[in-house]
Amino acid sequence: MIRILYLLIFLMPLTLSAQQLAPSFWRPMVGKTCKTETDFSQLSGYTFFSGTVISDLEDPEQKQVHVFKKGLTAVIFFIIRQDDSRLFILDAVEVRNLGPDQEISIGTCQDGDADMPGIVALVKKTPGRWRALKAWHFDLNKIKVNVWPPNRVTCLSEQGED
Repeated sequence: MIRILYLLIFLMPLTLSAQQLAPSFWRPMVGKTCKTETDFSQLSGYTFFSGTVISDLEDPEQKQVHVFKKGLTAVIFFIIRQDDSRLFILDAVEVRNLGPDQEISIGTCQDGDADMPGIVALVKKTPGRWRALKAWHFDLNKIKVNVWPPNRVTCLSEQGED
């Protein structure tokens, strides 16, 4: 019994840290609360690019996604806005070497025919709906971010639907 308890206590932190998508440079921000992301020195030189609320606007703890860019690198933050307007950084994803025909799409994606506002995707800008190259899903029920299979994910282009 003691061995089982020891294993649970020892392995639980490893399990929780394995669920984070954040690479080591961004990991110190994960699990932290701030007034604004720019409170963190890691974002020095980064510019806010886009952001949206992906949960109900009336939710006292809104789920949001914010994207910051610097050169050809984008950092995607999955955030819970607490009722005191402070931001809790749930997770982060870094996308490097963005091409001129690539963009991060938030809140306008579908998986097949299913609208899924919790999907965030690295997309290739093409005529019509943009196809996802990589995708992540902010699961609003489990309050967790997962890698999502991009093969059926498309997102609205700047022009909207065809």
